[in-house]
Amino acid sequence: MSGDYEVRRVDGTYAIFHGDEQIGKSCAPLDYMLDRAWALNRKAERARRPKNRACLTCGETFLSEGPHNRMCKSCRAKGDDLVPHGPALSCRGPTRVPA
Repeated sequence: MSGDYEVRRVDGTYAIFHGDEQIGKSCAPLDYMLDRAWALNRKAERARRPKNRACLTCGETFLSEGPHNRMCKSCRAKGDDLVPHGPALSCRGPTRVPA
């Protein structure tokens, strides 16, 4: 089986592994474990595929690389113009970020 998740035999039962780490408990029915591994691989593959998302800042739709990429390029560029050592706000009011 190719992909991120694979089924291996462990002490007379079967388990799903991600690399060298066993995911969950071992189970006897091989077909069940193969189905689970297939579903996990499909979910991982879909998460890696770019898809259209709405920018969290302006709402424009853009092609996102994944859940870590939620701002469009123009909003991300605007964020680069912010002063990194300016006053920061907290629940207790304005404070200074240490330089």
